[in-house]
Amino acid sequence: MIRRTLCRVGLLSACWLMAAVSRPCAAGEPYASFLRGLMQRGYGEQSLAYLDQIAERPDLPADLKQTLDLERSKCLRLAAGETGDPQQRDIRLAEAKRLADKFFAENPTHPAAAAVVASAGDDKLVRGQNLLAQARFSQDAEAQAKFRTDARAAEATRASIEATGAPALALQADLGEVTEVRALVARVEASWGRLDAVVHGAGPYHDGPLLEETPERWRETFRQNLDPLLFLAQAAAPGMQARGWGRILGLGLATADRLAAQPNVTAYYIAKAGLLVLVRSLAKVLAPHGITVNAVSPGILETPGYPRPDLEELLERIPAGHLGQVDDVVGAARFLLSEGAGYVTGANIHVSGGWGL
Repeated sequence: MIRRTLCRVGLLSACWLMAAVSRPCAAGEPYASFLRGLMQRGYGEQSLAYLDQIAERPDLPADLKQTLDLERSKCLRLAAGETGDPQQRDIRLAEAKRLADKFFAENPTHPAAAAVVASAGDDKLVRGQNLLAQARFSQDAEAQAKFRTDARAAEATRASIEATGAPALALQADLGEVTEVRALVARVEASWGRLDAVVHGAGPYHDGPLLEETPERWRETFRQNLDPLLFLAQAAAPGMQARGWGRILGLGLATADRLAAQPNVTAYYIAKAGLLVLVRSLAKVLAPHGITVNAVSPGILETPGYPRPDLEELLERIPAGHLGQVDDVVGAARFLLSEGAGYVTGANIHVSGGWGL
């Protein structure tokens, strides 16, 4: 079951936090809000101390009382990241998992679903975002599809997600602009109060002779294919870190890790190679916080708009002997976004039928 996560980021001094934890709790204090404030700032030990302090109070809100095991699990994950003792870290993580499993076993209908933000080139939007519908985590999973200019395609995507029984919301944003990315994540916060997973989908590309490349097209390729993953990770990570759980997934290119010459799609190829380095760097930074960062690198897929004669010519280069389908990418993405992939991070899964090996 996916843990719900998305928190606002604020500034508060550590001294004030520690003092607040040790002060007497007044009746009617907004316990849940204060606890969230501690966790948002990554203070696991203080969060645990505060939770112990308020657990038996008669005026504890009913919703917080119901989720005490789940909240304690999140606090333990944060505290595990604070300790320098590997043995203590493993003990806390094991206890965190036990409490979370216990909570969801006792509360099987609790809406612990995932809100997903995704980006894609407009021409691939409906097909690409159907990944979210098919890769839903549970019947009540919530998905948010991003679009840049094609509102009609975005609405079709939203409808396809809702047809699976999952709530959905289509939001417009240019993910090459960091201010729009921050606003998008804030909107997710306002809508559903959490962000568990970020899927950065395929972006647009162009081909042409390298020596005829223009500065504008060169920069735009990176703005749409590489920058968004960094901006999304920066905006989403604080909430994921506070909750001790998260998934970030980027779509690469099956041949990008070969670092081969690509004279006609140089900018796009560099952007995808850079994405793999970014995925591994983010994975190393975020692993202590229970957040995984991975890539799925498709090969040649049978998608609308790709000229059939070109596809048939490419078939000769695919060892599997057939073109890939969007569902093939969905399968890899579902695994990497799942609870079972918690120990998989910094990986790049080729979905190519052997093309590019």
